[in-house]
Amino acid sequence: MYWLILCAMVMAPMGGAAEVYKSVDPHGNVIYSDKPGRGAKEIKIPNAQTYPAPPMPPASPPTAPEQPPFTAYKKIEITSPANDKDVRENAGNVTVTVRLTPDLQVERGHKLVLFVNGNDGAQVFKEESLSPQFQFTNLDRGTYTLRAAVVDSKGKEIATSKPSMFYLKRVSILTSPLRRK
Repeated sequence: MYWLILCAMVMAPMGGAAEVYKSVDPHGNVIYSDKPGRGAKEIKIPNAQTYPAPPMPPASPPTAPEQPPFTAYKKIEITSPANDKDVRENAGNVTVTVRLTPDLQVERGHKLVLFVNGNDGAQVFKEESLSPQFQFTNLDRGTYTLRAAVVDSKGKEIATSKPSMFYLKRVSILTSPLRRK
């Protein structure tokens, strides 16, 4: 029953001058209502004390997490295949590995680009990656020149490696020992 009184006390300030009536039914149950009934008596409820909410501080715009200052890449080099060496791979599959110091700054939008030029110096491939390894399949035999670069989010080269060259050797049917008779 006390919860009804409590509810009535809380609701009184909201409704302005709301009246609350108390009555007892034939079984002895106490009834509270906002409408007068037979034998109901009006209960005077004092106004509840209220407090204004404290003012909200002005919202500050979200700030991007502060990144430590970036020092330039100290080293970028193609470590595999070794410079000026033969690669004997009959299927023409070649894995190119780039060593980078410090590690690639992906959170700054940096990525690796590998430029692969063929025998005539013309560009054969330009591959982009977030990984220091590039996998090529079914390359033709011949001489390849590689150059790796780190580019920013706008495509501007930040660092570049020295060119590296390798010679891809694949078995030819024309020079196969089985063909000679």
